[in-house]
Amino acid sequence: MIDLISEGGAEAVADAMSQMWDMPDWALEQQRRNDPRAVLAYFRSSWPDLSHVPDELSMPSLLMCGTDDEVQDPMARAARRGNAEFVGLDGEDHMATFLSVAARTAYRDFLAHVHGG
Repeated sequence: MIDLISEGGAEAVADAMSQMWDMPDWALEQQRRNDPRAVLAYFRSSWPDLSHVPDELSMPSLLMCGTDDEVQDPMARAARRGNAEFVGLDGEDHMATFLSVAARTAYRDFLAHVHGG
């Protein structure tokens, strides 16, 4: 993705995203308006490094991602290592997770469980 941003800018990223994920038109248009330098900085700094998740988290924690997301395996390992709850969202990719009804349901269920409701 970093090479794509560097060489093709925001338009190339939007085109690639539309081929990889089923994204709404408004999200693709928003991507096209992004400053490619800002997007590049984001990707360079935000790809999850989950190695710092401690062996035991001090509070109830929920980690989730789609089963089609390339970070699913590291996320599941981090959840096991930290004794957190992990939810794999069947058939969801990285972008679809943000719009997922299943993700909202998992959040709601987790919070209800944590708060005893």
